[in-house]
Amino acid sequence: MGRGTILVVEDDPKLSFIIHAQLHSAGFDVVPRESGDAALTTLETLTPDLVLLNIQLLPGIDGIEVCRRIRADRRLAHIPVIFLTVRADSESRTQCLSAGANDYVTKPWNASDLILRISNSIALARSQR
Repeated sequence: MGRGTILVVEDDPKLSFIIHAQLHSAGFDVVPRESGDAALTTLETLTPDLVLLNIQLLPGIDGIEVCRRIRADRRLAHIPVIFLTVRADSESRTQCLSAGANDYVTKPWNASDLILRISNSIALARSQR
């Protein structure tokens, strides 16, 4: 068994590929999706250990709305959510955290830092179950 399954929701294929490679090399199973709608459809049948979300997802619903829906679903509410986004402003950070995000990382990111944040979030969620 790997270190956990991560649903990565990123609409930029190049960034999605990089994130996938970094997380996979760290021992995680990665399920990539390119839209908020696709992520929510996936969550109907998959319960990942963590969701890594971009704020801006085109087309369809954005990452903040995906996070809100995860938090509103009793079956999914325990899953840690980390935003990985280019938005570094405090208003975006506040919106994401208010929607229920566990953490917020800005692009460009440090791979080691992101992997540590993911690992810590998964470990904490597992210890609380």
